[in-house]
Amino acid sequence: MVPRRLGVELPQGVIEHAVLWGALALMLQSSGTQQPLELALPGKDWALTGTIPGLQVSTPRQTSAGVTMRGTDIERGMVVHVALYPAPERGDTRHCRDRLWKRERPAEVRHVDKGESGPWAFVEFDTPDGSGTPIKRELLACRVHDGVWIQLQWSLPTVVDPAPGALRAPLALLTIGPVERGSATR
Repeated sequence: MVPRRLGVELPQGVIEHAVLWGALALMLQSSGTQQPLELALPGKDWALTGTIPGLQVSTPRQTSAGVTMRGTDIERGMVVHVALYPAPERGDTRHCRDRLWKRERPAEVRHVDKGESGPWAFVEFDTPDGSGTPIKRELLACRVHDGVWIQLQWSLPTVVDPAPGALRAPLALLTIGPVERGSATR
């Protein structure tokens, strides 16, 4: 363990991790790389679009299952993974959430909250470390549109202590819109 700070004992490696994230944040800030999120599945005339303040997104990547994109908000420590792929089975947004939750659920979770927010169905939960102390708040959100499952996974260190529902708020910033001209998967 490392020295106590503000009455909290931090696990070994947290300070080194924070320094690395801080250096990366300075590089991204100076390069002004914040872009809007736009992700489209080839053959579809629509895309998942939106701008989430502070989120830096990667170039979309084609996989055998569909299209994926990652994003980070260095300041808050948020990590986002977005995937679009043809629906493997019929069902509404809640069905999508329940199937993905069954497949993606970590071995140990705390404070599980299932619900809906607009066109999205979600599961919000905390992932504990080995001692049972929550270290990450996560959100698995799903939406079904035009035969496509849209999957979002967000995680945020609990040391940030987000208010209940804070991870759900950006869902309102994401919409379905037309694919931009000249954009294959973006």
